[in-house]
Amino acid sequence: MHEEILFDNLEFKEWVSIFDYVYQRGRVGYKNGITFVIHTKERGHNLPHLHARYQGKEVVLEIPSGKVIEGNISRRKLSEASEWVVANADYLEAKWDKLVEGIVLYA
Repeated sequence: MHEEILFDNLEFKEWVSIFDYVYQRGRVGYKNGITFVIHTKERGHNLPHLHARYQGKEVVLEIPSGKVIEGNISRRKLSEASEWVVANADYLEAKWDKLVEGIVLYA
């Protein structure tokens, strides 16, 4: 069974800790055990990218190409993650712009 979720329009609830809200705010998708997250406050690289996490490992993928920037997960899950990024490129670019307020810094 394949499971895929796009996260959009998360609401802040008074009972949710601020740390959970910040994490959820950047969580943009889930597919077959892979969680996709855009971090809004990172140093060193601010080109459009996301973090794909699976079983305690992580890879950073470029938006919209799905190319690996750094990290390592299994070959099969890397392929799934890259394909997901490419298939959802428009959504991810819009989420990136919203989360980082359109700021792109080229190093």
